[in-house]
Amino acid sequence: MLRIALIGCGKIGSRHLQSLIKLNIETEIYLVDPKKESINVSLNYVENDLNDNKNINIKACSVVEEIPDGIDFAIISTDSKPRFNILENLIKKRLPKYLILEKLLFTKDKEFSEALELVQQADIKVWVNQWMSAEPAFRDLCSYFNTSDVINLSVKGDNWGLCCNSVHYLELFDFLCDKSELNIQEYDFEKVFFSKRQGYLEINGRIDINSKNGSKLTLICNDAGILEGEEISITIKGTDTKAECTFRMDSLNCKIETNNKEIKKKYNLILQSDFTHRIVEEILDTGTCNLPSFERAVYHHNLFYPVFREFFVNKGVALNEGIPIT
Repeated sequence: MLRIALIGCGKIGSRHLQSLIKLNIETEIYLVDPKKESINVSLNYVENDLNDNKNINIKACSVVEEIPDGIDFAIISTDSKPRFNILENLIKKRLPKYLILEKLLFTKDKEFSEALELVQQADIKVWVNQWMSAEPAFRDLCSYFNTSDVINLSVKGDNWGLCCNSVHYLELFDFLCDKSELNIQEYDFEKVFFSKRQGYLEINGRIDINSKNGSKLTLICNDAGILEGEEISITIKGTDTKAECTFRMDSLNCKIETNNKEIKKKYNLILQSDFTHRIVEEILDTGTCNLPSFERAVYHHNLFYPVFREFFVNKGVALNEGIPIT
């Protein structure tokens, strides 16, 4: 029997659960959240589907200590502020074989280094749900480009979450550049405003990132007076190929110019509610998956955090509890 702990039953946790109940092997899922109402909301999402899959058994837990020893997987889908303490407690008390973390990972600098040490000492495999290069549509799009090319990737939209979501596009850029050395060339932030997630902040503006081979990532997040953009323009230019794409939550529409041909592709994206179980199955089959490793994801986070921190400080934001982004 497969045993999975899902820690955090908010919006993203509920999406993970919707996917996990699609596993076709006998599975026990332990929902862990101190708020009983959050667990009940997650269960309501899957009530009907559970009746169709008798392989799945779900148990509610209020703390990590209620999870049994010897679990196979854990997914920590809380927001960023409590995540390090949950990770530390989980590793020390209920060490899983495999672990998936949501981004953004943590809020404090020391938590990144301490978490790296914890993971290395525990000798477990950990990935972070920066999902773009693991999603089949984006992987197919990237296949039109050579990792040896100098790549220019541009992402532009309104209020798409520069703090929250930049790591997704950086991971896609990293995949296109074959994980070379990266650095922030310049940045220009406009304002701080409240995130849709209570207790957290966001920023609008621009960030330019270069890779060692001269490739460039440009992230532009404009203020359009709404909380979150619904449509994002993604442009990728290589040596002989160019792709102009419109990215929405469930679709990616692309015009690709390559070898003097124009190709139009409309991809249907796999939502999180149908994605997590695929990652779990991939790990069970191969021992790994296409999500970025914890170590590489920490590298991505550590590129952004210093410039975010500097801007927050300049705007008078108190950082006693770390950088308030998730």
